Amino acid sequence: MIYTSTMTKTGQVFFPKAVRLALGLEPGKRINFELKNNTVTIKKTQSLEEVLAKLDSARTPEQKTAIKKYRGLTVSEAKDKWAFSSEGKKALGDQYGPKL
Repeated sequence: MIYTSTMTKTGQVFFPKAVRLALGLEPGKRINFELKNNTVTIKKTQSLEEVLAKLDSARTPEQKTAIKKYRGLTVSEAKDKWAFSSEGKKALGDQYGPKL
């Protein structure tokens, strides 16, 4: 099915209701745009909670406790937060970014 929307002067595009429902998009949800060969693919950004929920059965109690501080972040935001934390710096040897 093809849906059409018109871009506003400020670059905003409104997603048709059928698309919002199919992707589970709600106000405040983040989305990813992938540009490849003049084609844009739009995907709902998974929160860290959504990714971790899929892995729940593989987590130990210690891992469950350790990840609580990353709740509500996207996977990308959690990676950045972890990389700049003392645990991340120790694991990565300060190679991820500038020293804090």
